[in-house]
Amino acid sequence: MTARVGRLFGVTVAVVVVALVAVPATDHARPSSVLASAARQPELVLVDQSFVLAVDDVLRLRYELNGDLSTVEPIVDAILDPPPTTTTVPPDDDPDGDADADGDADTNGDADTNGDADTNGDADTNGNADADGDAPDRTDDTDGEPVGSGIDVVITSYEPIADRGRVGSVLAGATGPAVDGARFDLAEVLVADADPLRIELDVQTALDGELARELELPVAGLYPLTVDLRRADGRRLSRHTTFVERLPAAGQRPRRAQPFGLSIVAAVPDPGPEPDRLDLLDARSRLVELAQLGEGLDGALTISIPPVVADDLDDDAFGTRLRTALRGTEILAAPAITLDPSSAVAAGEVEAFTRELRAGEDLLARTFPATTVRRSAWLWDEPLSLDAAGMLRDLGVPLVVTSAEDYFSLAGALPPEFTDPSLLYIAELPDDSTMSVAMIDPVSELLDPDRDDLRSSADVAVELFATLVATRYQLPDAPRVAILSSVRFGVPDADVLGKVEGFVREHPDFDLRSLSFVPGSTDVMLVNGEPRRVEFPETAGIDLRRRSDRIALARTLVDSHGSMLPVDDPRLATWHRELDVLLSTGFTDAQADRRIDDVIEEVEVIPDAIDPPDPFTFTLTGQTSEITLRMGNTGSIPLRVLLRPEASKLTFPDEVVDVVLPPGTTNVVIPVAALSNGTFPVTIEMLTPSDRREIADPIVLTARVNALTGLGQVLTGGALVVLASWWFSHFRNRRRRATARARNGHPSNGRTSGPSTSGSVATP
Repeated sequence: MTARVGRLFGVTVAVVVVALVAVPATDHARPSSVLASAARQPELVLVDQSFVLAVDDVLRLRYELNGDLSTVEPIVDAILDPPPTTTTVPPDDDPDGDADADGDADTNGDADTNGDADTNGDADTNGNADADGDAPDRTDDTDGEPVGSGIDVVITSYEPIADRGRVGSVLAGATGPAVDGARFDLAEVLVADADPLRIELDVQTALDGELARELELPVAGLYPLTVDLRRADGRRLSRHTTFVERLPAAGQRPRRAQPFGLSIVAAVPDPGPEPDRLDLLDARSRLVELAQLGEGLDGALTISIPPVVADDLDDDAFGTRLRTALRGTEILAAPAITLDPSSAVAAGEVEAFTRELRAGEDLLARTFPATTVRRSAWLWDEPLSLDAAGMLRDLGVPLVVTSAEDYFSLAGALPPEFTDPSLLYIAELPDDSTMSVAMIDPVSELLDPDRDDLRSSADVAVELFATLVATRYQLPDAPRVAILSSVRFGVPDADVLGKVEGFVREHPDFDLRSLSFVPGSTDVMLVNGEPRRVEFPETAGIDLRRRSDRIALARTLVDSHGSMLPVDDPRLATWHRELDVLLSTGFTDAQADRRIDDVIEEVEVIPDAIDPPDPFTFTLTGQTSEITLRMGNTGSIPLRVLLRPEASKLTFPDEVVDVVLPPGTTNVVIPVAALSNGTFPVTIEMLTPSDRREIADPIVLTARVNALTGLGQVLTGGALVVLASWWFSHFRNRRRRATARARNGHPSNGRTSGPSTSGSVATP
């Protein structure tokens, strides 16, 4: 849905400037009722009124009379204590009864019945009747003398306005041309026995206003009205200015058909990650205001409560009252600690922000089970960077709500005279997605509980609602929403909003809605047919990068040394939560550094409780044996540690030995196997269980291996076997050679064994 909007408030601004030049500044700053009080005149204080009127409806106005009441006291006395009634026979010479015998004014009570008002709209310069565009004074029909109580209540309607800026100028006195007037004698509408005195007016409205007591509202529109107390001589004693809207007649096409929503936002300021009692007392006073607001409103309400404040809420009478008052409201999700999203994303702490946001949601849901916790919007109480907006959008936040001042600080924002506060604006995000941006309507300054304004809550509510109605008439027809809060996100005035809600209930085209409905029910501002885009700043927030690095290192140390503790030791969770909290942008770097150092100091002393043995020498008398260490624990809780032995000529069946050292002394046995005789060093490292980080200098021992007898016997036996085998082989080979020679010298082979006889001859 979109709405085409051209130049919006340019003409309005010019009109207002002229009005401010023409009217003294004090008149604009102080309503006429207050000025009347300052002049010691009766003051009309609006208590209640009807704002939305159908054709021929009765206008209901209720006032209290304050200030100097000396002029009305005789009327009060006459009503409460009327003079005794006597019967007098009139003389024959007074047949027409024009005047009483006692010289009193004409008692017939006839008033000027034309009810016509001067339409020139000129300012009242002399206090005479008919010179200021008001209804004419009531006089006797015959001689012009005033009749009745001597004080009249005169209601005057003026030409409708359709410009947001005209509301302020009307209240400053520039009412414009009069349309009609109605007149009542004060005695008829005064509730004399009330304390304070009250005036109750029920004025019949009409299309033509032909009767003296009818008020003409001829067309649909937003009408300024004045209510005057006037003496019989025409001098004005007091004036009050208000507004009403006359709706179109049945079957008449309305000038505006699209709905206009009001979204009321109340926020309790964040007191920081670790508020003290004074901070919490101040927050509690804001919660009291929030309870009053919830009790006074029946419609939709969106609230923001810091989880740290909700966590301090007890289940006492006030806690019950607050939970009941907020039943059915929408609560905005918030991180469990004060953590600026811009700072978090710049430091690479998106995971931490997400974790804290979920923790805050859970805490709020537990504290206020009858509400709905939603990521409906992010309230811009601090500048929001482009990357932070992207992170929030990824986390499901569709809308950013800013104050008017912060909106105009954004790149791409239109000047104030061209800005429509009832439409949405678009911001592009790094991933080419978009986010909606809305601003608090500047009229919300009227909702500041600490405003410098002496008017009644009904008076302020009329001005606020009239401004919104005028906005609707002034701008093109489109679905719109006015976000109402205090100017910089606080708890708005509950009394004023209670009156505004009453006007909303009377109006067929206005409704209250929570922030979660705003993005889907509100048009986007268009300029030349294109959505108006604004830009978030590239950077914002404090720089958390150095602190984030320190916290990461401290967290590693906590995990490492904390693994030595029993699994049910609460300190591990305490240290982690402390480091989580110290990421908060509610701490300065110096504050965070001191507390990070405290965590590191507490963690580093854990290994100090381990008392290792002094260096000693041990002897191994066999191939396998054991090393016995007498380990001490000087602390009060068991500590888990890993022992990792190393030696060049020894082997260990267990690479590491996982032991739990109870308080006192413990014998730790380490299995070992020798590889050779000799003397050599053995080191035993003490490590943390989780990441095997050294927690102290290694234990240095000396091993002596000199009794490997089993191995010597095996070697000697083997050598004898080898020697015997050699001798057996050698003996057998020698016999074989001797046998071979004997065979070669046998007679059967034609050989003799002896030497040949020289010269002998063998005979056949």
